[in-house]
Amino acid sequence: MKTKRILKFLGVLAVAVTFTGCYKHVPKEAVALVEVRDVALDIASPSKDETDLVVITHVKKRLTEEPYTFNVGIDGKEMKEIVKGVKETESNIVEERGEGTHYALAKRFRLNPGSYKISLSSEDGHVSTKRELTGGHVYTVIFDPVYGPRKFARPKDFREGVIGFDANFEVGNHLKE
Repeated sequence: MKTKRILKFLGVLAVAVTFTGCYKHVPKEAVALVEVRDVALDIASPSKDETDLVVITHVKKRLTEEPYTFNVGIDGKEMKEIVKGVKETESNIVEERGEGTHYALAKRFRLNPGSYKISLSSEDGHVSTKRELTGGHVYTVIFDPVYGPRKFARPKDFREGVIGFDANFEVGNHLKE
């Protein structure tokens, strides 16, 4: 008799735990959709009710004719950008010296002020950063490629491939500076 009571109690407890685990609190920020508008790079500065985010990145690969895909994410909203490469021999960046295909992306987005998770993913890597953006300002996030490891006393080189990106966040529109 006592065993049946204990088993019933454990059964009710198991059902309660199961249903309690199914409920998940969803924060208000997750429900609200992010409004991100792609705007021209040379547009006038935003009003106090809006903020601009300039995303800059580049990659150099072995010489090829294939396009390269970058995915820019702002709070989960993904924007896919397919970039055609340009043959490049000279570069100011030591790791990018030599003949290869250079892919560059510069996009400007207008959004409401707030805290955002900004991410970049590509064929070769992924990185994200979280930042607070206030109204009336232009912010720039620069995603610099990190090239593969050194081999046999040779310095890092774009020919070894991209192993990821570093995110550098700065205030101001660095396309004009």
